[in-house]
Amino acid sequence: GSFSTFIKLVQKAIIEHQDQEQWAKIKDVIANLKKSDLNIRNYVEAVESIHSGWIETKIENKVKFIRVNKKMPQ
Repeated sequence: GSFSTFIKLVQKAIIEHQDQEQWAKIKDVIANLKKSDLNIRNYVEAVESIHSGWIETKIENKVKFIRVNKKMPQ
């Protein structure tokens, strides 16, 4: 239900902020999510709890990046 909707929103935000290698800064993705009407206390935790089948994360120079691993069907 609502978690798959959340994953789609996260993936949409990633795509909006991604670079040529499809990586987006997690803080940009979260700033984007905060504009939606989601009622989430801890966005970082919520985003990081998404199964790695759907998203992938990495840390580069202390900056956290995220990208779509497998796109969730609309």
